Amino acid sequence: MTSRSDGPGPGAATLLLLAYVPAWMLLDMLSTPLAFWPVALRFLLLWFLPLRYWPALVAVDAAGGVVARHFLRDGPLFALEAWLVALAPVLVYAAMIRALRGPDFAAAPDTPGGMARLLAACALCTFGVAPLLALHGGGFDALLAFGFGDLFGLLVVVPAALTLRADPTGLWRSRRWGFEGALAFAVTLGVMSLARQRPALDEHLLLIVFLPAVVLAFRHGWRGAAWSLAGLGGLLALGFSDRPDPMRLQVMTAVIGGAALLLGAAATQLREQRETVEAQHAALRLALLEQRELAGRIVALEDEGQRHVAESLHEQVAPPLQELRTLLAMAWRGSGDERDARMLESLRGHTWQVQDGLERALRRLQPPSLARGDLHALLAHGPLWEWAQEQGAAWSVQLGGPVQRLPERWKGVVYRIAQAGLEHGLAHGARQCRIHLVATANAGSLDLDLQLDLDHPPGASAQGLGIEAIRDRTLAAGGRYRAEPRPEGSRHRVHLVDIAIAPA
Repeated sequence: MTSRSDGPGPGAATLLLLAYVPAWMLLDMLSTPLAFWPVALRFLLLWFLPLRYWPALVAVDAAGGVVARHFLRDGPLFALEAWLVALAPVLVYAAMIRALRGPDFAAAPDTPGGMARLLAACALCTFGVAPLLALHGGGFDALLAFGFGDLFGLLVVVPAALTLRADPTGLWRSRRWGFEGALAFAVTLGVMSLARQRPALDEHLLLIVFLPAVVLAFRHGWRGAAWSLAGLGGLLALGFSDRPDPMRLQVMTAVIGGAALLLGAAATQLREQRETVEAQHAALRLALLEQRELAGRIVALEDEGQRHVAESLHEQVAPPLQELRTLLAMAWRGSGDERDARMLESLRGHTWQVQDGLERALRRLQPPSLARGDLHALLAHGPLWEWAQEQGAAWSVQLGGPVQRLPERWKGVVYRIAQAGLEHGLAHGARQCRIHLVATANAGSLDLDLQLDLDHPPGASAQGLGIEAIRDRTLAAGGRYRAEPRPEGSRHRVHLVDIAIAPA
């Protein structure tokens, strides 16, 4: 089976070519001074059929033109001039469409660029053929009449036919289109009826009939513009075919209808881009939720692991170590040998240092309860300050706003973020660490802005600018984290919003 991009198969193409001449004659009989419909059939077949079918189409078109003129207008059937007149238009159409459409099928004109190429192809085809038709007489006026007459037929038929190829039922599935299309049809009929009754005002009233096409183009894209222009063109061709000078309506249709089609293509592109952006935003939101859930699990596992380590050290290492200290003290007191006493005292001192280091490690792994504790005292003079002092780094904390009203869970989040920042800074040689925490009270909630500055010694680079532990905890808490370089080191900002608090 032939794919859609390759055009119809040989059987379908043969049926189209066989039906071409009868369809041309039927459209010729339906034509009015306002519109010559057969040119739309020629344009559509050249636009739809791939290049391999064009020689047969050129031959059928030329033969159909000669036959149609013979039966409808008693034209000569075998005259050379008749065949040249019939052959020249299809060759001009083929050249213009080949230049603007390309060798393959053109995509649906749902972008301003694609619609502009389609309109340019229609205009170049009609005004490329018009000079050839005007050679028989009439001069410049005949050239304009032929050109705008053919262009009217192309603009009315071709875009609507292209919607059938792009999405035959897409527009008609919309209930909004049905209501608005019916309303536009009623307005158009009313204005046209008024124009027929007021010939002195019809030139001005007929401008209003193009307004629904512009509105539908904005509301439903290029498909709405195409079908509204098709309906309007059919009504104009039926209701004003008796006008002595139809060129004004033809020019109005070409200018306003072309503008409506371009507007519809732009609206379609914007709508598709908006849908694409919304789909991307939805995917990003889903990915953010998944990352937040994963970060929450990582943080929970980390806290649980630290708690288990702290409990294990407290239960399994601290009691034997305390017992060892007690035994060493008893042995030291009961020792009569001075040399043994000095050795036992030295072992006792080392055991004291080990126990003191163990207690500091336990305080870092499992900080004291934050339910009623002073967050400023814990951050500024607690285990983190001791840790920084041991490493020879300066540690300072500044709090602003009602920080103490934070629930225990959020105090723990702040403490862990500060701990992660200090650990990262000390690992990369930071000599000064500063935390500035500001709370802003809202109606029943708090917003937190935490700023962590890590200063490195001169000549050292702030490696690893982003801190994964801070990022994971901030993401798990639903906040935003940003790291930025500074001349002295790095700055880390955490923003947490809508933290529910108890009434004061």
